Amino acid sequence: MKKTLFIVPLLILAAIFYYGCQEKVDITDPGSGSKLYNGGTCVPQSKDLLAGKSQSPVGSVTISNDETTIYILFETTSPWLLTETHVDISVDEHSGKGSPGLYNQNDHLVFSNDVSARYEIPIDETWDCIYILPHSAVYNPVTEVYETAMSGDFHAPRGAAWYNEWYYCICDGPPPPPPPCDEETAFGGNSSGSGPAWWFYFDTQGSANQNIYAGQELMVGGNVNWDGTNLTITLGPGWSLQGVSEPVKVQGYDVLPTKRPAAGLFTLYKGTSLTVAGNGSRYYIIHLDVQYCED
Repeated sequence: MKKTLFIVPLLILAAIFYYGCQEKVDITDPGSGSKLYNGGTCVPQSKDLLAGKSQSPVGSVTISNDETTIYILFETTSPWLLTETHVDISVDEHSGKGSPGLYNQNDHLVFSNDVSARYEIPIDETWDCIYILPHSAVYNPVTEVYETAMSGDFHAPRGAAWYNEWYYCICDGPPPPPPPCDEETAFGGNSSGSGPAWWFYFDTQGSANQNIYAGQELMVGGNVNWDGTNLTITLGPGWSLQGVSEPVKVQGYDVLPTKRPAAGLFTLYKGTSLTVAGNGSRYYIIHLDVQYCED
């Protein structure tokens, strides 16, 4: 009996030591951990973008690097929209979420729209393996819910705010190819819709030719024409539809919604055509997934 009582504590101590040693993975070796290779090429890494303490997936964060720059891409999944993003990088593990508005890489945001945002961060010569806080605020227009969303390993310190953190090692292989085009959400029409998320709509009692707004900016050379029967969409120079299954979504209304509707629920038209037949409605919401590609 005494022998059994002596062995049990030893087994408990051994288990604690074993799992404590498993907490960190050695990722300084290019063949393990965050340094991922595919035939000698650095592989971009993706993790879920997780909302709230419940950690519900609302999109993804993808991180990669070349010799000079770290690339961080936030993307949401429908119906979630991005309202803001922030990034902080440290050579030491973060002790908490801190204040996202003061994160040290916020100035390196180079592109953002309602569903994606990209950071291009110069690599500091002192960086090898680093800790990254990818923070965002997201909004669901269907449920009218706002959430904080982050990516990486989950931390819930006692008495402090939860947060997620990446542990990322700079890859020294050949860089991944850069994205060839900037993607945007666009709307056709001259009239601004109401609610927390931006949108425009086409009023058929207005001008027959109306503008297209991509990422809230006027698309130069783009317009939508109404001939009394059909809506004809013309994209500006350098602009094209994204290579997704339904980049054009149109819905007709006689009474406008009080907030931006979820385009994925549209029923009048969803597809790739730039000419859409009306259904007798006065108002049309014309949602476009577009991209601008430089030559």
